[in-house]
Amino acid sequence: MKTSVCPLCGILRIDGVPRWSFKNTETTNANVAAIVCQYAVPRDGKECINPCGTDTTGATDSWEIRSQIGEALEYDMRRALDA
Repeated sequence: MKTSVCPLCGILRIDGVPRWSFKNTETTNANVAAIVCQYAVPRDGKECINPCGTDTTGATDSWEIRSQIGEALEYDMRRALDA
């Protein structure tokens, strides 16, 4: 098993597969690009190790998707509380 950590954003990779540290679950390079890489600014000579770079093609997770899920949950909670 080979592990690596992106020096720019800290995403952990186990055998090349990125993992969300807060959920300890696998994700895809495209999802990492959509959530992290496209917003990361290279600094101090550190560069992203994501093979996708900032290409979000094929991403199934993004801040827009998470926002829509949050809005739907809020709507459902408000309806439940008003019932």
